Amino acid sequence: MKKNFNVIGILCLMFGMVSCQGTAQKTAEVEENAEAQVEEAPVEEAAPVVDEFHTPEFITRTVSEWTQKAPFTASFAKTMEDVDDAALKKGSEIGWWDYDVWLESQDPDDNGSIADVEVLKVSGNEADVKLNVVQYGSKSPRRLKLTFDGDKWLVADFQNSEGKWITDLCKEAMEKISKW
Repeated sequence: MKKNFNVIGILCLMFGMVSCQGTAQKTAEVEENAEAQVEEAPVEEAAPVVDEFHTPEFITRTVSEWTQKAPFTASFAKTMEDVDDAALKKGSEIGWWDYDVWLESQDPDDNGSIADVEVLKVSGNEADVKLNVVQYGSKSPRRLKLTFDGDKWLVADFQNSEGKWITDLCKEAMEKISKW
């Protein structure tokens, strides 16, 4: 009888080892599959936080309210003033600009307005916007580079109705003035 218990004990031990090996193998497979699933899971990037000032709707409302005067950044306004000052120093009686550069008019329409505002892109504190300036019932296209300055959007540069950027026109004007 003692032999039977030894044989039974050995058989139980063998079945137990085989069973444990299967469990260990299955555990390893489960862990491997779990790792594969984690690797295959798409990584979702957090959406950038956008405050109300940086939405196309806010920019459109803001720009639509401008009429006779668009707010320029200090550096952009200085660039245009520098051109006028240079022309005056060289003997011009009126400076370089003999018209309102924003409105492209010597006699602006008191009822002028902004129309057809389209925000093309907002990236951080910069925006690209298309619009029409309406003077005496006629539309004149503009494209703006806007900069957000603390609490408001300002024009950092714009294209006139001919598609020329004003900062480029200022550079050309300074070159011409230097040759006077």
